[in-house]
Amino acid sequence: MVRTMRARIAVGVVGAVLAAFLGFVGYARYGLTVEAAIAGSAASVTPAGQRPFEILTDANFSDLREVFNAHAAEPRIVALLSPS
Repeated sequence: MVRTMRARIAVGVVGAVLAAFLGFVGYARYGLTVEAAIAGSAASVTPAGQRPFEILTDANFSDLREVFNAHAAEPRIVALLSPS
């Protein structure tokens, strides 16, 4: 029983470390350079034809709605990320 609990904890720790590493690699690869990712600031790199990420506020929510509804025939994804 103790061995099973230790194995679960080990798997959880390895999973958390792997998730953090992959998140950092994805952030560094698709958003910022490694140096900027470590420093935590730099201009992001957005692929051609794609709008950059925006912080959603009351002032720009109607812009999101318009752009989202304008492309109803295409696949669309909205990702809402929260720091907490």
